[in-house]
Amino acid sequence: MKMRRSIRYWFSVLSPRTLEVNVPGHATLKNLFRLFAISGWLIAIASAIACMMLFLQLEKSILREQDLRKSTAGLAMRIPTPDRSDRPLLLITGDSRASQLGNDSLGGFDVVNRGVPGQTTPEVLARIGRDMAVIRPAHVVVIAGVNDLKNGVRSPEDLVTINRSFEEMLLIGEAMDIPMTICPVWGASSKSTLRGLALAPDLGRHVEDLNLLLLETAEERSANLAEIDPLLDERNLMRKSLSSDALHLNAAGIEILRKSLLESLDSIDGDGSD
Repeated sequence: MKMRRSIRYWFSVLSPRTLEVNVPGHATLKNLFRLFAISGWLIAIASAIACMMLFLQLEKSILREQDLRKSTAGLAMRIPTPDRSDRPLLLITGDSRASQLGNDSLGGFDVVNRGVPGQTTPEVLARIGRDMAVIRPAHVVVIAGVNDLKNGVRSPEDLVTINRSFEEMLLIGEAMDIPMTICPVWGASSKSTLRGLALAPDLGRHVEDLNLLLLETAEERSANLAEIDPLLDERNLMRKSLSSDALHLNAAGIEILRKSLLESLDSIDGDGSD
């Protein structure tokens, strides 16, 4: 009986009606609870909108890359080869980082850009020989590799396979007697972007490992490697001030890359200098 009375007593004390009468400042507490509830709903709605924007951005990127890969040769991105002039032609090929450089002349070269966004090194390898045969450039610059790494690497053998694609490109250049410059892969920027959330967490380490293999291959084949240090910070990440998103350069970064490529070309017998 005493237990029942005790329970009834506490229920009566804690009931909303009793609280309204007995708790000082109840109206203030009630308003605070309402404010917290409204804030919670607003945070939930904002989070849902952010997730939806991220999903749509990733979906658009994935669909675009799938469409591009339907044409491994990059025919959907093809632009007419410019009429030949007295100036030598420079073929710039690779992925979206290559395509960012456009077709503006570089030093003493007229530029033909065959960068295809989304392509991996095997896909670049599949078309580079044909492009070199058709365009007959005086020099080739290859910028590729990050698309092979951005979603993660399953084993060290994957890095060897990527490096082998670069080596095959160099062998094609040797067979056609066309000098080639390979641009080492640079990793992501530390800038916070939606695109960066989708990248493999160990991308930076795999970039470093691949570049070590690429350096060995370049030394074995006496190939030219472009200098990318001006693009990197002290942690070997792409400088925030030079990035438009997690993977791509902004206008200032593109200009620095063009300058680095020009210095690399000028170091090869001065063929591309003005």
